Amino acid sequence: MQKIAAVLPKTFDLLGVERGAVLREFAAACPPLDISRIRNARQFHAFLAARWRGRAPVPPYLFDVAGFELACAEARIDADRASAVEPTLTGPRSIRRRPGVALVRTSFDIRPIFESDRKGVEPIQREVLQAIACHAGEPHICDLTREVFDLLAALDSWASVTKLFDADRLIDELTEAGLLEVRR
Repeated sequence: MQKIAAVLPKTFDLLGVERGAVLREFAAACPPLDISRIRNARQFHAFLAARWRGRAPVPPYLFDVAGFELACAEARIDADRASAVEPTLTGPRSIRRRPGVALVRTSFDIRPIFESDRKGVEPIQREVLQAIACHAGEPHICDLTREVFDLLAALDSWASVTKLFDADRLIDELTEAGLLEVRR
């Protein structure tokens, strides 16, 4: 459980008085499949999703917090893996979402939970679209419009820039923010 708590610390805190019961249910229902911290956290996240299908979590934004923490951990791992591989810079100008960038859609604005001095502030219920980009091991969070979120979601693999009409400024801004890779 310590491995999972290391990946999902805010989630564990927010479980509050239910933490013990939830962890016992998880241990009984889901024996560890792996020794990997991230795989165990994914397994716990899937368990929480199944558990909360039948009853809403308390607090109601708890699933958003768990998903956000898991996305941060996965982005960090993907960024570390990607930094070990040199990109190939041949061929036509093309773009893709940078490895180590996770896209997160939440039903609550959960930022106050992750801001250090903002204890006791309740998140507001509203859809929030964000990209988590890891640079030097630290997550950087960018709020996105629906259009940019959808564009980044579609760019899992390299796409030719010539197919995008008048996109140079947007491509430059997203590259500068660390969300895209550009191959010229």
